[in-house]
Amino acid sequence: MRPIVISTLLFFSYLLHAAAENGASIRVTSSTHFEVLTLKKGQPRLYNSNPMRVIEDFDRELQPGQFMSIPQRLEMKLEVQVEKSGRLIALFGGNDAKPVPADKVFIKNSPERWKLVNGVIKGKNIIACFETIVLPGEALSLEGFELQLAAGSIESVDAATSKKPVIESVDAATSKKPVETIQTDANQPRIEVIKDQGPNATEWALTPLEEAIPGGIRQNLTYLREDLLDEAKKSPKGSTDAYALASDYCDKILKALDQRDLARVNAGYTAAQADASISVTSQALSARRNSQMSWPQYAREKDQRNESFRQQTAGADVKKERIKVEWASRSVQMRSYLDDLYTKLRA
Repeated sequence: MRPIVISTLLFFSYLLHAAAENGASIRVTSSTHFEVLTLKKGQPRLYNSNPMRVIEDFDRELQPGQFMSIPQRLEMKLEVQVEKSGRLIALFGGNDAKPVPADKVFIKNSPERWKLVNGVIKGKNIIACFETIVLPGEALSLEGFELQLAAGSIESVDAATSKKPVIESVDAATSKKPVETIQTDANQPRIEVIKDQGPNATEWALTPLEEAIPGGIRQNLTYLREDLLDEAKKSPKGSTDAYALASDYCDKILKALDQRDLARVNAGYTAAQADASISVTSQALSARRNSQMSWPQYAREKDQRNESFRQQTAGADVKKERIKVEWASRSVQMRSYLDDLYTKLRA
């Protein structure tokens, strides 16, 4: 009996084919802040763009998957570590609709391995999409204008890009009490705490609606605001104007949190209302159904019902995403205002 011999090339091809069936799991490091979102229509592609640039459509074979939502008009530099094999999509933004050859953007990463797959993810000003298969242990260095990645799962591992909660969450295994103070040096002036923690608090307040935020952030910001007022009266470490500005900054972040909570409630209500409005029949279709229908008539009516249900479901999905897109657009405006306020506080 002859032994079965499988060539290395054939075996490797088999691995690549198996890997291609699912998206890769990657860890991404970048000095530029980015959000990791579920890949679906309507998600903000460039989270600070105005008008908002969203994912307009994508290849359903990429589901379930995630993508990087990035700031607009920036050159992105990414270090990628592959944890699990699979498909990796790289897309580039810009205003030039001409084809982009791989050797222009992947010079350091074997451009021949990247396949141009324009249209696999669609959105305004996406000028090129590339795809490759990656294997565990690989490390890639990628850079390009408005460069984004899509994969099965993406983890942000850089401290500069991962949002840190103003208040560290309490592990139920170690404590049953809610956190009541910001976890910083007790001797640190509160005016310095808000300067250090303010940007992180802003990030949490403006987080996309589908993401969870620390439960104690509102309470701790309230405590910080009160501490600032006490410090200003008893032992100020800055001018009266600085403390007034810091207190106002806390107020505005708390209001942003209120707006986010309201948007989440509206999103939940809109989703329930959209689902409730879906109907598999109509007055016209019901009027035509009777015991004298022929099989061709019944089949045609059934197809009409299915098409009506599909259209209504698609319409419901649009309604569900609308609130999220509106929040993303509103958060851009609030971010601009909060950033200006923070700049004045730091001055």
